[in-house]
Amino acid sequence: MQINGLTSYTAQQLSPSQRTHHTTIAMPNTNDLQDSVSISELGKRISMNRTHKAGRLTGGSSQVQSVAELMSKSLARVESTLERMHELTKKASNTDLTELDRINMQIEYEELRETLAGASAKMNEGLAQISGQKVDKPYTNLTNTSPDSSKLLERARDRLMRGEDWDVAEAYAQQYDEEIGEEISGYWVTGEKMTHWIVGSELSTVRDRIEGTDTVNLMSSVTAKKGVERVEEQLTRIRDMRENFSSFIMGYDGGDLGGGVTVKDLDESQRKGKFDSALGIVEFKGAALDLPEYAHSEPKLITPTNGLGSMFSRIDDLFGEIAGKLAATPIFEEVDDARTVDYAQGYPVVTGSVMTGTNTARLPTVEELEALIRDGKSLDGYEVFDHVDV
Repeated sequence: MQINGLTSYTAQQLSPSQRTHHTTIAMPNTNDLQDSVSISELGKRISMNRTHKAGRLTGGSSQVQSVAELMSKSLARVESTLERMHELTKKASNTDLTELDRINMQIEYEELRETLAGASAKMNEGLAQISGQKVDKPYTNLTNTSPDSSKLLERARDRLMRGEDWDVAEAYAQQYDEEIGEEISGYWVTGEKMTHWIVGSELSTVRDRIEGTDTVNLMSSVTAKKGVERVEEQLTRIRDMRENFSSFIMGYDGGDLGGGVTVKDLDESQRKGKFDSALGIVEFKGAALDLPEYAHSEPKLITPTNGLGSMFSRIDDLFGEIAGKLAATPIFEEVDDARTVDYAQGYPVVTGSVMTGTNTARLPTVEELEALIRDGKSLDGYEVFDHVDV
């Protein structure tokens, strides 16, 4: 079934701003409609074919149709994400933007990168759920957060809104109650407020952290322009895959469903964490790595047993490749390794930043710190400075 004339129709009905800015109106997409029609027909073709085995397809043709819809929606989501990233890089290439404009765009761009980085996992989790499996939280969801869970770029934006410089080094000072041995308060310090630091490494600024990743730096028109082509390349790849998927679905009749190896065919030692799906064998990585609390985490189709499964793996691989090009490394949110004495209303207070390394030495007392600062000595390999230039 074909739908003709959609592009010319929408061009007549929508204004230029509606046609070009996807956040203004939910635009129908030729691929979306074609995929939906083709997937609907797919269920009918599979039901008529009846060559699949009930042992694998516990949900019959409806399960296969659900998986095809999942693949289509996953492709559409990634394409939409890349389109918005492309818009942001092009806008940031203009030279007449304010720093506040740029940092707001950078914040949105980083959120889109998170979506891109999680696209593969989200599609595989959907496959597991369609197959009737419970899915746990990912075991590899390692923390990359600041001590108070605030975001680096959002703090920089807040400084701009207060009329302050956004591109500064910062650290998180913790005030401890020595009697109970716990933190009683914490706050961010920057610039001249960073008094009497004892630091183990040079503190990084906000720009340093942006440039330390594979993101596109939208804080400069020059670097933003370089990012346009990077995003365009991946956008072309996802659009090509959507066309391939649409063509595949229109010609697929499910004749190869139900065949191939199943979990029961594996040696008993190889079955752990694996289950059968409509597309082939899926493995929970958490179970495979012997992590009981994450036994149902991070499912992944590892052995496709039919054409639809092979197409799923192709899409999954592409998601991983695109994420590797544009979203491999997030902005580092944790604080730099440091120790400090801060002066509140003229009185020294023992404070220190959260440690990200292996140095777990106790915070020195006020007297020890003042003696170190006065005598220029070192503590556990940390040099003493009267201030830090930022």
